[in-house]
Amino acid sequence: MKEIILLKDGEIVLKGLNRRTFEDVLKKNIRHAISHLGSFEIKSAQSIIYVKPLSDDIDLDEACLKISRVFGIVSYSRAAICEEKTLESIIATAPVYLEKELKAVKTFKVEARRSDKRFPYKSPEICAELGGVILDKFPHLSVDVHNPDLIVNVEVRDFGAYVHGAAHKGAGGIPVGTSGNAAILISGGIDSPVAAYMMAKRGIELVAVLERYPFANRDFPRGIVYHFGGLSQHGLRVEVGIDAEKLLVDAQIGTLPTHVVVGWIKVVLTGIGSPGNTHFVAIAPGIRRASH
Repeated sequence: MKEIILLKDGEIVLKGLNRRTFEDVLKKNIRHAISHLGSFEIKSAQSIIYVKPLSDDIDLDEACLKISRVFGIVSYSRAAICEEKTLESIIATAPVYLEKELKAVKTFKVEARRSDKRFPYKSPEICAELGGVILDKFPHLSVDVHNPDLIVNVEVRDFGAYVHGAAHKGAGGIPVGTSGNAAILISGGIDSPVAAYMMAKRGIELVAVLERYPFANRDFPRGIVYHFGGLSQHGLRVEVGIDAEKLLVDAQIGTLPTHVVVGWIKVVLTGIGSPGNTHFVAIAPGIRRASH
């Protein structure tokens, strides 16, 4: 059974004539976040972004994890693609795809969204037909429209029909790269990565300027690795110069994570001079390298 990831836009649905610009940046950020996992087809329509894997061996669990940390997405769902956009195909797909979830709960309800108005059945009719089939196949279940243990979602959209369980919360905010650029000073503590996270969530693309070492916090290299290494899950890009990498090794904490995702921060550690008296500076377009 083929699967797809359905993403719902957040605040960008409120944009006007420039909404397409925000969506294009969001799709670009998504592509960067999951490009190392394989090839995907990414397209958007009606406030939904469709992320379809182009091979069967792609790890969709990992793809969902990466996507969940991309700013601009309010929720995401891993869904089954119905073979045909028909009621019969929806009824055949849902009980099979959600069998494990349906066996684990006691109550459920069906919610249908029919954005393609050419579909011959209305949303209440889809819910009634599918709900009846599920009750026949899983007799231990009962319907609870107010507080169900599981919501079976059916989406009938322009590109096809999809079935999925509960949606998962995304990172929210707006796409990074849509609100200009800024620089943030890094000291090695917790304040700077928290500030970076909050600014990035509002769409600001950041250049991280590192404080002069060794006059910063004595745990400065370790702080860079742990704090900004953790933020790499949201798109931190780290480039390590030779001297900087040697310093991290000398500090007995190894090197920075080898896999980083292109995204909302670019940190360049460049060693100037000997490791014992090294400056760390940010290098970005328009910023000249400092010299010792």
